[in-house]
Amino acid sequence: MDQFKTIRSVISVAFVALCVLHLASQRPLWLDETYVLRNIEGLGYAELFGPLKPAQSFPRVYLVIVKWLGSFCDNHVVALRLLSFVFMIGAYFVWKDLYRRHCKGEPGEMTILLLSWLASYWLVYYAAELKPYSMDVLAAGLFMLFFLKQREYTAQVPSSGMYLGAILLPGLLFFSYTAIFFFWIVCYNFLQLSMRNRKLIPVFLLSSAASLACFALFYWTDVRHSITTAGVDYWESYFLCTKSAGCFFESFGEGIKRYTVFWWSNVKEVRRFAVGLIPVFLYGLVRFGYAGLKADKLRVFSLDGLAAVLFLQFFILGLLHKYPFTGQRITLFFAPVVFYLITRTLSATREVKYLGKALHIYYIGYCYVTLLVSVWTYIGLYRA
Repeated sequence: MDQFKTIRSVISVAFVALCVLHLASQRPLWLDETYVLRNIEGLGYAELFGPLKPAQSFPRVYLVIVKWLGSFCDNHVVALRLLSFVFMIGAYFVWKDLYRRHCKGEPGEMTILLLSWLASYWLVYYAAELKPYSMDVLAAGLFMLFFLKQREYTAQVPSSGMYLGAILLPGLLFFSYTAIFFFWIVCYNFLQLSMRNRKLIPVFLLSSAASLACFALFYWTDVRHSITTAGVDYWESYFLCTKSAGCFFESFGEGIKRYTVFWWSNVKEVRRFAVGLIPVFLYGLVRFGYAGLKADKLRVFSLDGLAAVLFLQFFILGLLHKYPFTGQRITLFFAPVVFYLITRTLSATREVKYLGKALHIYYIGYCYVTLLVSVWTYIGLYRA
């Protein structure tokens, strides 16, 4: 009997309620949001597929839909943020399903994972923000669901769902920049599978063609306008430093810290208490991440393997100064993976006398503290 089922239901209701509380507060637009609004108000639909000002990046199709929704109610703040809200709620339930698939026989583990979502200030925050970060979290979950489905086709004839996914998933590039980390994995998995299951060759070719076409169109309508000198200068300090060994390790350590600590709270003093989770995350990344990739023969069929591949991409692109290694907002989609690695490590330590219990008390206790701080913060928006 699953004794945690009711608790998980309460957590789910509470997460949705907290997101609604934040959205309904109609928090004023902040700097970046006002820049996006200027483009929505000042540019026509076709012009949105050109350069945005000042030095803004925003997935173009997503932005067009936001403009269309805003046109019905004079760009009211709730309308502008409505898609972010819908996408974050959708992301929660997609990731809930992913956790269920990965935590079979471990209802307590899954409950802790959902509690992590509820306790994360920033996941709730970006559910009501005129930026694409909630869509990033949803896109990551949708890709992972497809990777799990791919695992079933080591010998089977590809279903219509496989063909449909191969065609549609690359289209997420127009809604989320995060898709750049995932869309190639779809083709890679199909390539690996088709070496033993030749029935998958047609779907591999279709997936490759769709990916190339979407990427070319994505580059032409978005990327070539979004990469600007001003934008690169802004993110310069977020790349991995290559000036010296000391500088490199300082920036690398800062990145690891942010991947582990940032998601929990907007209060610096509260985040400091999450520093103890850094070795827990790193242990999970090494033991479960890279071991999972090895177990799947270098194919990405699980959250374990995905964690390793994502981190490797962050590292390489950060080293090449192509993607910010320490940019918390634009790696928000990594938060559910971090929660998973931490929870996996907690479960692995249960048999270690005292350590397992101590880590569970620390983590769950910290989640409740950050949750209380978050609730107080969002209620405070109504007092402002």
